[in-house]
Formats: sequence, C-alpha cells, structure tokens
Amino acid sequence: VIGANNGVYVYDGKKISKIAERDGSVVELVVLDGKLYDVAAEGKNRIYETLSSRVIARRDEDISALTVYNGKLYDATGEFPKAWGKIYETLSNKVIAEREGWICVLTVINGELYDAGYSGIYKTLSNTLIAERDFGTCALISDDNGKIYDAGYYGVYETLSNKIIVSGRKEIRHLAFVKGKLYYATSSAFKGRI
Repeated sequence: VIGANNGVYVYDGKKISKIAERDGSVVELVVLDGKLYDVAAEGKNRIYETLSSRVIARRDEDISALTVYNGKLYDATGEFPKAWGKIYETLSNKVIAEREGWICVLTVINGELYDAGYSGIYKTLSNTLIAERDFGTCALISDDNGKIYDAGYYGVYETLSNKIIVSGRKEIRHLAFVKGKLYYATSSAFKGRI
C-alpha cells in the first residue's frame, strides 16, 4: 500500500491501483485488526478508515503522527512550530499526554510507546523525558538490540547517550535499519547509510 499526493494506492505485483481519494498528501498509514487507516494532509485533522473513506476521528489541530500500540490506535497533534501538542487514544478520543510543543513522532520501541517532537523524546504513557534536543525530532527508531536513535534538523543521535553520529545534515526525516545498518533520508533526497 502506498500513500501519495492525492490518495492511497495498492500494488498487487503487476499494477498500481488507487483505493482511496484524498485532497492532499497521505502522511501516515497504519494497520489495526486487518483494517488500514490513514491521515491526509488536507488540513491533516482527520483520520480515515482507508477503504471506506469513513472519518473515524477529527482533531482541532493538525494530526502529525499515527501508530498502533497494544491493539489500539494512537495519534498525535500539534501546530508548527512550537504549539501545544496532544496524544490521543484515537477511537475513544481520550487525551493520554500533552506536550509543550509539536509532536512529530509516535512509535513503539521495545514494547513501549514513545513520542518525540519539539519538547523532547518521551516514554509516552509514563511521561518520562528520556532526551532533549535543541530542535525538533522527526524520526525515532531502535536497532535489533534495542538501542534507540533519533533524528531531526540537527543530525542523528544515539538517543540515551546523546552521542551525535551524523551532524551537519539538514532535516533528516526518516530512519530505517536494514541488515544491521542504519539508513537515513532527508526531506529533499536520500543521503545514504551510516
């Protein structure tokens, strides 16, 4: 499944077909209980059950992240650059955490829900701050051994040690581990591996 500028597409191994129409870029795709959900950039304040295009949640702020944790959907909000952010248990609309800054990332690492953005990197449910950065955090990931890495406008860090391992890059937006190697991408172009 592919999120793109005007909808959601599926590739069946031979062709690409559109399965949902959206007015803006799709910024998040997740699966829960065999159902696909998406967040589109058309104001980014709606979460859709993708195949039916039914809106399952609305927010007053832009939705910046969506993830699945312990069988539930969670979403995060905030307005660029430094507005108050909230984390919701999506289907109940219950606010489970608030941050003094835009939340850019929600992810599960080592069986725990984490969030990151302009107010730091947190273990979400305990509200435990584990690291702070001078600028926003755009990506958060762990390797196969559970070591956590974060990235943003400043480079890439080993999160808990605060050791910078890539610097001088602008706006690193994505991190991925493949066969023990950490890859990163910027908002403008793929830059390589670490």
